[in-house]
Amino acid sequence: MVCKKCSAPVDATAGVCSVCSTPVRKGGRVWPKYTKMAVVGVVLVASVVFVVLYTQGRIDFGFLTGGSDGQVTVPGEDGADYYEGSNEITNDPQAPEDEDADLVLRDEEERFALLQEVHWGVLDYMSAAGSTIPFVTGAGHLQNWEDGSFVTPQYLARLGFLGDEHLQETRFVFMLRPADLVGFEGINMPSTAEMTVFVGHETIRGIGLYSVHGYQEIFREDLNQVLENYTPRNWREAVMPPERPSGTSLIHQQAAAMISSTANGAEVDIRYMAFDEDFAFVAASMAGEAHRIRYFLFSVVGEVLSLLVHGFENVRHPIQAINQAAPNIDTHLLPDFLGEHTSSLLPPDDPVFANLMAILQAQGHIEPDNEPTFASAAGEFAYMVFAGGGVLFVNTVAGWELQSTIGWQQAEARMWELTELPPMYILQQN
Repeated sequence: MVCKKCSAPVDATAGVCSVCSTPVRKGGRVWPKYTKMAVVGVVLVASVVFVVLYTQGRIDFGFLTGGSDGQVTVPGEDGADYYEGSNEITNDPQAPEDEDADLVLRDEEERFALLQEVHWGVLDYMSAAGSTIPFVTGAGHLQNWEDGSFVTPQYLARLGFLGDEHLQETRFVFMLRPADLVGFEGINMPSTAEMTVFVGHETIRGIGLYSVHGYQEIFREDLNQVLENYTPRNWREAVMPPERPSGTSLIHQQAAAMISSTANGAEVDIRYMAFDEDFAFVAASMAGEAHRIRYFLFSVVGEVLSLLVHGFENVRHPIQAINQAAPNIDTHLLPDFLGEHTSSLLPPDDPVFANLMAILQAQGHIEPDNEPTFASAAGEFAYMVFAGGGVLFVNTVAGWELQSTIGWQQAEARMWELTELPPMYILQQN
């Protein structure tokens, strides 16, 4: 072989040219000194260019790790959190800010199909279980009222209404009134007040919502504003427990007067009443109709009541009617017997009525001509009201026994002592 510089014969085993001392590369090729210097120069120039581009953010090693922070981020999957005590949708701060960077997302058609699939699964579940389970909105999220569970894709997959592939999916399932969304940018749907299921996921713009009204997108801050109005005050802050007013309180008298106006001025027996800073719930019957209990829901502003809804005592799930009218109500206001009361009329010609009157007369509590102004019974309990107060009876193995001459508060406490779920609706809270 010959040296490429001076053309002198070169021994390949020598490593250098014996004439000009140019190094010989393995394989017999000789690199002249000027060539080596040129290569070094090219490398130096390339290095300078690389540094300039890198400092300008034009070069990123993210392709090696899945993202600029070394993590693959999927908005709408792990980019939002919902936790008890807060209903706010929060963003993953590492989420890409433009569509071009969102290379790890499924294509839009597939994501839309998944939203539809979850939506159908929710509706199938509600249709199958709706006859026995009331569904409500809990801070804007679909909730099983019976056990308190929030309905999620994972929840539905465990029940078999969605495939196992949804066990790892994170999407929101909302229960909202479309009327509360209309008016926000990006929303175009009928302004109906009927609670509607929405399945949502995070998008670059905000939150995508799919429902029977199609697909909409809303800004996160706008949706959070809506969810805030669906959150009971006692979820957000410490509040006083609901009050049970006496018959002499102003708010009790307001409720009785407004209920009377719905029944052509009939006299009203308040069977149960509780109120807080926002709402009041009343179960009442008209005088002489102790067996017909009616439900009334009021809003409260200061000490002023406004009737929101009534006449829902005979629907399958009264809690759904309450939730529809007041999605942010504190459910501690509601009685345990909601939707479960049975006939509690105790008329004078009933043998039980005569038996109880005889017990009172025999023990010297009333005169023979003394008649109660209210009488009601259910199960093992009976309650009568006279001019001097109320009396509670309990039916035991030995027969009916008088507990004492007491008011409704003491009667209620005594009933809870004797059984797990007493028929509180037999009482009169006047």
